[in-house]
Amino acid sequence: RNAANIVDVVADYVSLHRSGANYKGLCPFHNERTPSFIVSPAKNYCHCFGCGKGGDPIGFLKELNNYTYREALVHLANKFHIEIKEVDLSSEEIAERQKRQSFLTLCDFVNKHYQQQIAVESNNATAMARLNALGLHEAVVKLFGLGYADSTPDSLVDMISKAGFSISNANDLGLVAPLANGMGDVINKAIVLPVYNKTGKVTGFAWHSIEADPTSFGTTCRSAIFNPQESVFGLFQANHAISKAKSCFIVDNPFDVMAMHQNGLTNTISPIGEAIDRYIIN
Repeated sequence: RNAANIVDVVADYVSLHRSGANYKGLCPFHNERTPSFIVSPAKNYCHCFGCGKGGDPIGFLKELNNYTYREALVHLANKFHIEIKEVDLSSEEIAERQKRQSFLTLCDFVNKHYQQQIAVESNNATAMARLNALGLHEAVVKLFGLGYADSTPDSLVDMISKAGFSISNANDLGLVAPLANGMGDVINKAIVLPVYNKTGKVTGFAWHSIEADPTSFGTTCRSAIFNPQESVFGLFQANHAISKAKSCFIVDNPFDVMAMHQNGLTNTISPIGEAIDRYIIN
């Protein structure tokens, strides 16, 4: 808490302007035109004089992002490069945590690979022709971090191997699979949609084959960090807006989420890999 500068934390979400010894900005918790949200570096505290919300860096993140106490601590530790040491972990727990971290690192690498591929001129033309036909523009494509998998059957396998990552881990994540003559990519000639958890880590992928129906999506398999039956698309991008609105729109598929965001309805998410009926609450 002492190492987490409240100005730096709040500035990730609010445009701040100096006001004497403090900073002022529009409150992220409610809609207002005149800034009433005050951030005090001396007290390491923030407070809105309109709605009364605020707190120290931990309390601010918990309120704004619906974080648990632990999630807020981890967010701050990552931001300010603080190592979190936990004790009394069994060897099995340590191994599981290391496995999860290796999976997250690999997902981040793969996500960057697909994003580099969509930047290739020929791939970009193919992907954007499809997305533009669905009414989606480049800005929202970048917001959701979309990528592209080309038609080369083992381009991802090759990249993973050259970078020194484990092909076995990639297989466990459902990114590659055995073929008759070796390992091959699971996703080919498709628009790739990374699935982020609430803290912004890529845990899995959905994809839409270029020739498929616009409502058709595949997903990577269940793993130690991803369960397609329990995941939603757009949660990371919508989390702040959902917290602010205290409600959300649930639409049928990821492209609908992107269309809603594009039209200002940013508190929108969708299930992936499941019919929407599963999410209706009685």
